Amino acid sequence: MAWSKNLDWSVFYSIPNGLRDCYLAKLGLEIEPPTKDYLDRLVKAHLCKIPFENLASTLWNEPVSIEPQRIMEKLLYKKRGGYCFELNGLFHLLLRSLGFDAWMCPCRQLRHHEPFPVPATHCAIIVNLDGKRLFCDVGYGGPIPHGSIEWETERIQTVDSQSFYFKEQPSGWFSLVKKGEEDMPLLQAARLNCHLSDFYGPNLLRSTGDSAYSEIHVSRLTSDGYVDLTGNKFVIKRGSIHQEKIVEGKELDSVLRDYFDIER
Repeated sequence: MAWSKNLDWSVFYSIPNGLRDCYLAKLGLEIEPPTKDYLDRLVKAHLCKIPFENLASTLWNEPVSIEPQRIMEKLLYKKRGGYCFELNGLFHLLLRSLGFDAWMCPCRQLRHHEPFPVPATHCAIIVNLDGKRLFCDVGYGGPIPHGSIEWETERIQTVDSQSFYFKEQPSGWFSLVKKGEEDMPLLQAARLNCHLSDFYGPNLLRSTGDSAYSEIHVSRLTSDGYVDLTGNKFVIKRGSIHQEKIVEGKELDSVLRDYFDIER
């Protein structure tokens, strides 16, 4: 009996033609040997250049495919962003094309109001480099490290003046915590080397299933802060300056275009 009735699973294991050069052009970077410094610059550039957005599910009622060619067309050829499975999915293929030993790993969000663990409907990236296991995430859409951090328990690591640490849970998962006046648990991650195809089901759950996005969320890092649209609340953070406004009606299109470079 064939594993799949209609889907060609082999597409999830191939790197689309031209992905590396097109991706690096989008990020404004050149080909370099695989080092942690280069990885950190790739992560930071991605967070600044390609926004997190869930508009396919919340605004435009579009199907979300995580087939590499489809993600490439959306993120690199169109003026669009994506969410975790698209962003981390394509980014880990870029890393592989550059010689990094990169894998995807399952995660669950912790910034929610449920009194129990939610399904693992997030993902991040593991990079094995120079005998160390590194963690990075370009698809969180919030306060995540702006580079890679070593996957070591209880060790505080600072990236761009923000500090984070992992805390191992009895379940075997690891909580990523942002350190501050009050520590903020961000997500739980499992040390599993996964393929993009492993997230086919979770992507369906997040795009059209019971856990599908219901509120608009668009976010992008900037050189001195960030811009974020959650629901109709638009936030601009530049250094110590924090501005908020309510976006209504046709103003939404101009905010998406001018601040996130998104056009349908």
